Amino acid sequence: MGAPNMKLITFLTLVALMGFIAGPNGAYGAQVCGTLTVERAAWKLGPCELAAKAGNVKVSSTCCKQLRNMIHNPRCLCAVALSETARRVGVLPKIALAVIKRCGITNRPVGSTCGRTSNCTVLHVHV
Repeated sequence: MGAPNMKLITFLTLVALMGFIAGPNGAYGAQVCGTLTVERAAWKLGPCELAAKAGNVKVSSTCCKQLRNMIHNPRCLCAVALSETARRVGVLPKIALAVIKRCGITNRPVGSTCGRTSNCTVLHVHV
C-alpha cells in the first residue's frame, strides 16, 4: 500500500513543480502560443533580435525561417513583441512586427491590432 501512495505523491509533486516553473503567465502563454509560453516563443525568435531593434539592420535568413514557422499565429507574434523578454533586450514592437514584412512573407494576416494600448498593427505595419 506504500508504493501507490508514493507514486501519487511523486506525481503531485511533479505537477506542482511544473506549475511553479511555468509561473503565473504560463497558462496564458500556452494558450496564446500553443504549447509554448510567450517567453519561450520569444527566445525562439532570438535570431530576429537585432532586426527588431532597428529598421536598417539586415534580417537574417534564420530569423525569417522562424517567423515563417510562427506566422500562422499572429496573437503569439504580438504577445512576443510586447513580452517582458522583448522589452528587456530593447526590442521595439513596431519595428519587430515590421520584420515579418521585411522577410518578404506575403501570406501574413492583415488588420489585427496588437495590444490594447499599443499603436502597432500586427503583421501590417507601415514601414
